[in-house]
Amino acid sequence: MPQVSIVGDLNRASSATSSAANTGAAGSPTNLASIMATATAPLYEAGALYSQTRQAEQTVGQRRSQVDDARRAAVQTADQSWAALQAARASIASFAAAVRAAQIALAGLQEEALTGTRTVLDVLIAEQQLFTTQSQLVTAEHDTAVAEFNVAAAVGRLIAPELKLPVSLYDMGRHYKEVRDKWIGFSGGLKE
Repeated sequence: MPQVSIVGDLNRASSATSSAANTGAAGSPTNLASIMATATAPLYEAGALYSQTRQAEQTVGQRRSQVDDARRAAVQTADQSWAALQAARASIASFAAAVRAAQIALAGLQEEALTGTRTVLDVLIAEQQLFTTQSQLVTAEHDTAVAEFNVAAAVGRLIAPELKLPVSLYDMGRHYKEVRDKWIGFSGGLKE
């Protein structure tokens, strides 16, 4: 676009003449005023303006693609976390049934050992199987808890306000009000 600038200047000077200098009187004052207006218009831009416009449009398109990619990744993470949670819950049900079965089997083997039809080794093996199954159940419960936290994180619920943690929360509005008029420097420290 064309640009217009106006510059004004006013000077006042008094000059002493040789006869006035001898008598001590001041000379005649001289006033000089000037106003200058300048208009400039680009004649040739070499396509720079159009190039910058195209670059900005490409940057906007790139940012939109990044937002879409982030949205797809968040949905995919949430889906994967939900599937892992469902699998972990199914594992808990399966291992809980296996623990009950191992307990029943151990009780039966203990009764058979009392009657003499089973050996102590058979009872120890059944106890080891029960212990292994209980260990797998605890691992499945752990995996379920981790999967629940992963689901909460994927859907944005693993934050202090949602978890009702006893911590002071960051207030963006208050921070903005504290720093909006600052040009340089720091506030007096962090306020709680």
